Amino acid sequence: MKKVDKLQLKLMPFLPTVGYALLLLLGSVVILLSVQFYLDLKPFFASDGGVMGNRSLVVSKRISAMDMQDKSDIYFTENEINEIRQKSFISKVSTFKTANFEVKGYMGGAGDVPQFSTDFFMEGIAKQYLDVETDLWDWKPQDSLVPVIIPRSYLQLYNLGFAETKDLPVVSENLLSQISFGLRVSGRGEQRRLRGRIVGFSDQLNSILVPEDFINWGNKNFATLDQQQPNRLLLTLSRPDDPEVASFFEDNNYEIDKGTLEQNKVWFFFQIVFIFLFVVAVIIIILSCLAMFMGLNLMFHKNKTSFNNLALLGYSNARMTRLVVLSSIVIVLLISLFAALIATSVREYLREEIISIYRLSLGHQIWIMALVLLVVLSLWNYAYIAMGIRKINR
Repeated sequence: MKKVDKLQLKLMPFLPTVGYALLLLLGSVVILLSVQFYLDLKPFFASDGGVMGNRSLVVSKRISAMDMQDKSDIYFTENEINEIRQKSFISKVSTFKTANFEVKGYMGGAGDVPQFSTDFFMEGIAKQYLDVETDLWDWKPQDSLVPVIIPRSYLQLYNLGFAETKDLPVVSENLLSQISFGLRVSGRGEQRRLRGRIVGFSDQLNSILVPEDFINWGNKNFATLDQQQPNRLLLTLSRPDDPEVASFFEDNNYEIDKGTLEQNKVWFFFQIVFIFLFVVAVIIIILSCLAMFMGLNLMFHKNKTSFNNLALLGYSNARMTRLVVLSSIVIVLLISLFAALIATSVREYLREEIISIYRLSLGHQIWIMALVLLVVLSLWNYAYIAMGIRKINR
């Protein structure tokens, strides 16, 4: 090592460098963990196109004993829907379309296999509100196959309840999706036979769902009831944390899925925590850099004569900057490496818990974020050190 390099190493401020390294390590670990956990949990709470992602919940009217004689009160009127639509915490109101015609599902009936049939209750909903990804949700009157989505809880109820007590075989989702069944729609003296197939299982919507176009076609050709008013609404909340949300539904005697509402609140709380931790981590990193810069300023001020003499001896600013910059980059590199290792260890420790609870496929963004942090801090340090050397030798 040349004498000028040894001289610069002796001039490096030791205590500010140690303080800088410790603060930077703390801030880097916090920022890597907070961003990684945010990315890990975001798909569960805010998956695109899903009911949770749209901050949506299903609303219906509370059923009373009086409704046994007159069901008119269980339907939403236009005025009630408009009142809900005008609430500041609601961004969109959608309705479930109910099949007002008879639908029977059946299987068997060929050879020696007896035919089993049952009445079906179906509803339609716009595709963008489904929490099930499927390409088979479009339906046209000339199509003979009707795609169906059922609640996943129905299958669990059969496998874990009915099949267990009746000594029947359990059925997997994949097997059930391969089986088609007959559908007979009828009304007004007309009927048509179609085929149905389950194309997905919903975790949030507790209804047997078919495409809206199928419901519209069935109501137009087979409906025996004139009832067009919806008895359930799908609401998209703009501010699920608004305290008026719960009180509004309670005051108007509306039933809501409180579990969904609570999960939306939990997601809002998580976002606040993530933002708080991210801001705290950024402040810690900024403070660490300020501590380092104060040390460098002190070094430049105390050793101004030495730097001036080096300049007179022909050493360029770039030459004098190189070792200090390289030293800062090595420190940032080591800190980023240790921070990524610590964050990865903590995340791996909690990985199985996250997967088992949220059923998520987790990515690996910690090392990418550590690389970004390394580049940003290195460029920042280089700019500050180069500016300090030029200022001394001006």
